[in-house]
Amino acid sequence: MNGPRNLVLAVMFVILASGFSAAATAANIYIAQNAAGGNTGADCADAFAVSWFNSSANWGSGAAQIGPGVTVHLCGTFNAPAGASGYLTFQGGGNSSSPVTLLFESGAVLTAPYWGGNGAILGTSNYTLVDGGTNGLITATANGTGLANQVSNTTAVVMYNASNSEVRNLTITNLYVHSANLSDTADGTQGARGAIYFYNASNGLVHGNTIHDTGTCIRLGYSTNSNFQAYGNTCYNINWGIIVGDNGGGDSLTGLVAVYNNDIHDFAPWDQTDNFNHHDGIYFFATNTGSSFSGGLIYNNFIHGDPGEYTNTFIFTSDDPSHTCGGHYIFNNVLVNTSGTTNDTPANGLVQDWCVGDFVYNNTMLGIMQSSTNPENNSNPGMNVNPGTNITIENDILELFRNGWGIGGSGSISASDYNDYYNNGDLAWDRTNTAYHTLSSLQGCHSNGCPAGTHDTNSAAGDPLLTGTYHLTGASSAAWQTGKNLYSVCNGQPNPGLGALCYDKAGVQRPSTANWDMGAYEDSSASGAAPSPPTGLNAQVQ
Repeated sequence: MNGPRNLVLAVMFVILASGFSAAATAANIYIAQNAAGGNTGADCADAFAVSWFNSSANWGSGAAQIGPGVTVHLCGTFNAPAGASGYLTFQGGGNSSSPVTLLFESGAVLTAPYWGGNGAILGTSNYTLVDGGTNGLITATANGTGLANQVSNTTAVVMYNASNSEVRNLTITNLYVHSANLSDTADGTQGARGAIYFYNASNGLVHGNTIHDTGTCIRLGYSTNSNFQAYGNTCYNINWGIIVGDNGGGDSLTGLVAVYNNDIHDFAPWDQTDNFNHHDGIYFFATNTGSSFSGGLIYNNFIHGDPGEYTNTFIFTSDDPSHTCGGHYIFNNVLVNTSGTTNDTPANGLVQDWCVGDFVYNNTMLGIMQSSTNPENNSNPGMNVNPGTNITIENDILELFRNGWGIGGSGSISASDYNDYYNNGDLAWDRTNTAYHTLSSLQGCHSNGCPAGTHDTNSAAGDPLLTGTYHLTGASSAAWQTGKNLYSVCNGQPNPGLGALCYDKAGVQRPSTANWDMGAYEDSSASGAAPSPPTGLNAQVQ
């Protein structure tokens, strides 16, 4: 489990992250599109111009310069030219206790017909903070299907080699407005920089942002990086939600890497008639030769809505031969296909695993099926182990799929138990396409990727009786107090981190000794709440 190591890494990251919120405001400088009033930067009425911010001469330790502890306030509307790239560019950074902060005043807007590859804001130094304040907005006005421009590789905020940095509380809209099922040449991979893009930046925080109508919502492109958290963000009308992936050969990502408490939904606008866009909600990968990414955490996310006709999957952990990924934990997620049509189903299930030794715990997964005799119109499972190996699937609710889970290619499952398979066409299928329609037949699968020996001994096939918010409806639920107790897995682990598994998606503490409820919510317990991410601390790293 590497518990002590994980705990040390997490504590180090919390110390680093806490410095971002230190509010060390030695000075306040105000910026508008054009100089105003007395041009002193003292307030919005006397603001400096954008050009003042972008001049390196105005950055340093002087009393009238931007440096550690300084907050730069954005005032009013900034109308940038089409294709503006790095429209506001940090010329320096802060330190572990005093970042340089770029803060949107109420009503501040950065707008352009379309933005370039370095976005509206470019950070290139350590210890920088971009804060949208109460309603800070970055938007494009004329880019997308049927609009004046069709420029794909656009972004809003780029943190390039800017470690110990944070982006929070922004609204980012319409970087590329894509209309479904049209021969639009724009695709999600071309827009894969992300509306918020961290490139080779360790100790990054991205949280509290609302982003819609763009190819990719948030991305970390890692080289040799450690520690990254993306939480509390809302992403919709996107091709890809949150991506964490390598930049090239030999790249590695270590430490606490967690994507949690995000709301990601509706991928259909990025459908294409040529089936080029394969949508993913959360995507972890190491795909270049010699790259590695292990021990990532994906938890407490709500991924839902219309997946579109060309969805790959809602959660995807990806590896290719000679690259290393694995040991990821995927738990307490609610994954729901609400398209209302069997034409719109993720091609590879709601979770697809290509890695080694991943753990899939306490997720609630719902597909679409008109009745138990009329399942989805293809073989899509709730979870697709293809070509992942030695995957553990426990305490999950899998409802309304053609198959609860499936094994393909060279895939294999090391453990599957305490799951509730309800109202599926088949409970599971193995890599020879043998289907298992009953629990007893599934328990007899001991080859072709199924676990050796007995498995699913404690699983169920009864109604979990889910509410409209995907909770359990009392003791009559087949998932009520019938899950495995995983307290030993999460006890003593950091939170944020694997310690969050000891709580449910709503922050309710799971029992330390009794059986857990299956699925994302612990409805038979009401004790305790999970700690929130730390704020307001002021610590220094030695």
